[in-house]
Amino acid sequence: MTDGLTVPGVIDPNYVPAILEVFSNSERAWFAALVVAADGSALTVRFIDAQGERREKSAYCDDPRVAPLGTHLGSQLPPGVQAVPSST
Repeated sequence: MTDGLTVPGVIDPNYVPAILEVFSNSERAWFAALVVAADGSALTVRFIDAQGERREKSAYCDDPRVAPLGTHLGSQLPPGVQAVPSST
């Protein structure tokens, strides 16, 4: 099983759905995002911005505005996500 990365820091467009980080130019901030589509090396991602609005963005896999989850956000959880203890 792959984690969505074939080379460290490079997103694999064949691994959809995937969760990654995306930089919003309008918000000037990083957000956790869900990859909802991939066409060649182009990704379509959806995320919730700081105001709670749903956003969609397109970017290439090697775009510096997309990164593996945890790169910029650390352990910060996306809006509405709560950490719970493992049951296994």
